[in-house]
Amino acid sequence: MALRLAWAARTPLLQRSAPVAQTTWRVFTALRGPTAALHTRAPTDPPNPKQINSLVSKSTRARELLDLHAKYGEAFNEINLATGWSRLGKVSASDRSWLRSDDGARLATLRE
Repeated sequence: MALRLAWAARTPLLQRSAPVAQTTWRVFTALRGPTAALHTRAPTDPPNPKQINSLVSKSTRARELLDLHAKYGEAFNEINLATGWSRLGKVSASDRSWLRSDDGARLATLRE
């Protein structure tokens, strides 16, 4: 105990709290959802294909997938599109009916 107090007295507060700050940031970004990492990027920097694939894989709703494609469609590669189609095949019945409600027009951008 005495050794720990001596270390704390000699160590600057910022250095002592760095692991706590890192853990807090990880928890904060986890709570913000799968797109949290993209909020810190410059608006002109598109995410790389690996980041896009991670976002697509974590999407659970058809609307999320279509929003991701609308936002980052220019940066999608073949693997991202294949993952997106695979995820669309796994969405709930209500999402499938929502996609079909306008004769599939919502999927037109993915078909191009």
